Amino acid sequence: MVMPFSDKHSDVKEFLDTFKATNYTNKIDPPEDVQGALKMMLMQDWTLESIKRIVLICDFPCHDTWYDCFDPS
Repeated sequence: MVMPFSDKHSDVKEFLDTFKATNYTNKIDPPEDVQGALKMMLMQDWTLESIKRIVLICDFPCHDTWYDCFDPS
């Protein structure tokens, strides 16, 4: 999920409140696509004078075992 830039912290809070972490065992909440998230960050509406900073919030390790050492079994 991507949220357009905002200078209102209430908009960010409202956006974050729409998410719900669920149980990976039931395959409802799959591993995070960290690389895809970083790509989406770079595709946002940055101005030339912008200083790029990102907050990536995840509740599970990234895709596949070559990126992490977590074993969900």
